[in-house]
Amino acid sequence: MLRTMRKLLLTTALLLLSNHALLAQSTPPYPDTSATGTVPQMIQKLTLARSALDGVEKTVIANQQDLDSLNAQQEATRADGSKIIFQSKNLVDDFNSKIKGFNAACGHRMREESVEYTDCLHSQTDLVHLKADLERQNTQWLQDLDAIKQKYVKGTLQQALYQTNLRNLTNWKSQVEPGIRSLEVAISSKCKPLGNCPAS
Repeated sequence: MLRTMRKLLLTTALLLLSNHALLAQSTPPYPDTSATGTVPQMIQKLTLARSALDGVEKTVIANQQDLDSLNAQQEATRADGSKIIFQSKNLVDDFNSKIKGFNAACGHRMREESVEYTDCLHSQTDLVHLKADLERQNTQWLQDLDAIKQKYVKGTLQQALYQTNLRNLTNWKSQVEPGIRSLEVAISSKCKPLGNCPAS
């Protein structure tokens, strides 16, 4: 049991480490937005920075769409689990109700040759078969729930990945956008006196 838990923890740790590796790759390097150099040099910096920003904005949109889709899948997975639990509870409650009915009808002494005794024997046999069916069904539902749990845990890790990606990319944008605006102002202030400002 302890060995199994250690293996599970190790697997989870490896998943998290691999996710962090993906996160590091998903954030591009910061472009040079320093307002230095000649106007053509600054224009080149601006072009590269705008291109990087455009790429990040597209990645943000794609990550948000993936996260929204995954959120919906997680809700559906949770609903599947709740449905199985509800069905199992109803089946157990129904069986317990039948047991109570049997005890009420057959829990007293009766003559073995009576019709009532024969009916109770038949009812007892039916309950034994019903219990076996119930146990088989619950075993299947437990397997289904385990699969649903694994799917939900995997989805939770993916959600965390998308959310962290979005935070990192949003932080990247918040640092790059002011630099782009400053670079635009610097270019404009240098080229206006010369009358050779490029089109935006």
